[in-house]
Amino acid sequence: MPPVQLVLADNSVYPQPGKVELVEGQFDKTVGAIRLRASFPNADGSLRSGNTGKVRIPTSIKSALVIPQEASFELQGKVFVYTVADSNKIVTRPLTISGSTTNYYFVSEGVKEGDKVVLSSMSQTLFGGLRDGMVINPQMISTDSLLKAKPALINRRGPAGLILKLILC
Repeated sequence: MPPVQLVLADNSVYPQPGKVELVEGQFDKTVGAIRLRASFPNADGSLRSGNTGKVRIPTSIKSALVIPQEASFELQGKVFVYTVADSNKIVTRPLTISGSTTNYYFVSEGVKEGDKVVLSSMSQTLFGGLRDGMVINPQMISTDSLLKAKPALINRRGPAGLILKLILC
């Protein structure tokens, strides 16, 4: 298992990586958690008995596109996005999600690099009112500006792939 990070109660990350020593075999269904024990170097004594935190276990996704979760919607347990096709017409596409962060989905199927995805937060009055074949007047939004507003816990040049073009309507 790779080294893990400790996210402290104030959401800061402890600077030293740790190692998982023990994992319990049962999930707690009431909170969706599993107990584990990880050890972290504590030479300066900043970690004390009674402190709380979360252990972050890194994962690697070999090939996926990154889409903001706010650009998606769920219907009957499936995740979809609105894309813009030729002549600025809306097309609904189902996604296969291979992972996620707080703000982003890693998508392995459903869209491809270069597709234009409608970003819902800027079209709240239309979101839900969009439908296949509807013609919109798209406005491109910079991926960098989105990442500044909602940073991803990913390396954009790393194995997760690229963020698609985002549009506002």
